[in-house]
Amino acid sequence: MVNGGPSHVIPSWKASPYLRLDYKERSTSLKESLAPLGDLPIEAQERSMLRSLLNILQGFSATYVCVKPLDTEGDRGDQSFIMDDSLDYRLKQHSQEILRVASLNSHLARFVDSVRSTSTDGMIVQAFAAALRNFIQEFGHFVGEREEAFDNGQLTMQLLYSQLTPLTRPFELMVSLVDAIGSEALRGGGLLSLLWTRLQTFPQGRGAEQSMLLQITKATSAPFFRMLQEWLYEGSFQDPYGEFLIAISSSKRMKDVQKSIHTYHYWENRYKLVPAMVPKFIEPFADKILRSGKYLNIIKQCDSGLNLRQQGGVPVQLVFHLDVRYYDSHIEGAYLSASGCLLNLMLNEKDLLAKLRSFKHFFLLDQDDFIAEFLNLSMMDDLKSPMQKLDTTSLFALFDESLKSSVLSADPYRRMIKPSLKTMDFLQVLEKGKVKDSERSSSSSSSEKNTVNFALNCFTLDCEIEFPLCLIVNDEAKMYYQLLFQNIFRLKLMEWKVGRIWTKCNTERGSSFALFCSPVVQQMRELVKSLQHYFCSEVIDPYWQQMMAAIRQAKTFDAVFDEHSDFIKSCSKDCMITTEEIVRLLASTLDVCNSCCSKLMDPNLPRQAARLGPMMERMRDKLTERMVCLLANMSDSRQNRESDYKLVAAIHRLDFNQYYTRFLAHSSRLANSTSSSSSSTRHHASSSLASATSLR
Repeated sequence: MVNGGPSHVIPSWKASPYLRLDYKERSTSLKESLAPLGDLPIEAQERSMLRSLLNILQGFSATYVCVKPLDTEGDRGDQSFIMDDSLDYRLKQHSQEILRVASLNSHLARFVDSVRSTSTDGMIVQAFAAALRNFIQEFGHFVGEREEAFDNGQLTMQLLYSQLTPLTRPFELMVSLVDAIGSEALRGGGLLSLLWTRLQTFPQGRGAEQSMLLQITKATSAPFFRMLQEWLYEGSFQDPYGEFLIAISSSKRMKDVQKSIHTYHYWENRYKLVPAMVPKFIEPFADKILRSGKYLNIIKQCDSGLNLRQQGGVPVQLVFHLDVRYYDSHIEGAYLSASGCLLNLMLNEKDLLAKLRSFKHFFLLDQDDFIAEFLNLSMMDDLKSPMQKLDTTSLFALFDESLKSSVLSADPYRRMIKPSLKTMDFLQVLEKGKVKDSERSSSSSSSEKNTVNFALNCFTLDCEIEFPLCLIVNDEAKMYYQLLFQNIFRLKLMEWKVGRIWTKCNTERGSSFALFCSPVVQQMRELVKSLQHYFCSEVIDPYWQQMMAAIRQAKTFDAVFDEHSDFIKSCSKDCMITTEEIVRLLASTLDVCNSCCSKLMDPNLPRQAARLGPMMERMRDKLTERMVCLLANMSDSRQNRESDYKLVAAIHRLDFNQYYTRFLAHSSRLANSTSSSSSSTRHHASSSLASATSLR
């Protein structure tokens, strides 16, 4: 592929004045030795003037017409002429009209000569100049036929005038195009847009001129369509002048290219549309054009052995057409071929669906039997350690060991999943703005940043996705998977802790410890079970089934990419990991649960019967306060969405007997005498929570 290249050296013979189409000689006055035409009979004046006019129209010097030097620099401006003032008035009027055509012809000739003398204008401008040259040559043939009629005595001034007058409009049209190209420095797709616009706005009753402009446009667009055809069917194009609608970004170092060529960001930024070079008749299809060639190049990088020509069928010879449906059919066909070929490669050779299922098993904890084994092996000591003191090798070895006795040991792609420790915890990722969502509360207060990150908050999974599957599971999608994993993993961890305490209570059934602890433990169990059910069963599973059904019916790579992107973003939104305030409240609530579990697992606690009652009451009140705030914010989040009945069901399960609603209402009544603003906040939260539970 070529985009830009060395400037070509113009051969010296092209600058020769004898190869120019415009006048070679100019002067400021007629020859003084000539006798005035007014002294001659009318017939002699007409014949002498006709000879001079025919010479001028063919670009030569004449006896009774002088070609004046141009008034402006750079060969621009109208060409003017000098005639004998003694010429008959009628003949002079006709001669001036005929010389108007000669002036327009000179204008076009100067443009063609200027394009021929340089190589910087590009192939499309050169093609336009070549079409104008043909137009000028056809006009030269026309004048030659008039000269033959003159030699045979069959041409009069009136006849020449009547034959040239209809040509004034076509010449004026071409000159207006040339002036627009010069004033706006148009080239490439910009020039084609100008021609397209003129064709679309052509006045009625000028069909011949429109047909002529259509022929010139077809000739001008030929280089563009050659590049377009190469790009659509082969994924390459030769564009030494930078005229095509697609530009290729080049890396400064070859090492950088080899290192990043199999990444999503490389292919996302490798090819870019150049808006100034997109012809208007191609604008609706520009994105599909870009994707078609890009996908062909991705397939080439996969070294799959696919014959792209066989996959895409016989390439169609593209030409300019007034009906945009012509472009729609051919571009759509090329796009469907390239995108479908890439999709088949991913589904058949790269086993996309099986690898997505592995992602669900690991990242979304669809098969989570290894979690309990992993926590039992590590006994939480490693996960409690600060990041700076953690032996990551030991922790990762325990994770691998836990997989051996799990159902996931039979997963064919388990080796692409690796445990990982991020440098930032879950909340710090949100603070850095790496997850953006319109639901993020503008009034959320920023909590103090922890100076020490613990492994528990930074533990996640990572993966090595091969090319080209990394185009679907890109860095952004991987980040959402990791955030979902961290969210669910903390619930699984809390479930494991609460389960151990629940087992302890059952073994000591009837004791004062079991009697006082059971309400708090049950409260934590309901929290964890309800949130897990909401995240996994009511959000992730339905979206997953919807995505897999859509992928099986998809015909293009883009359809699969969009479905997967919608899946991971919808899960993240409905699991509320993009709503910072709810994430903070959930983390705070789980921290309270974690603190309660740590105290309840104290082996000396059952022997301190006198402390159990007040301690359990404080724990329950603190946990209840956190739960009330969490449920109130979940209710507010529901009110910002349309008919989110899944979230309503989750809130109802957590507050099925309206315990938290009554607690909040009671707290509001107690706070009326202390703080009006605090009372207002509690009343709003109570109303939100009550409205959510009443919908059920």
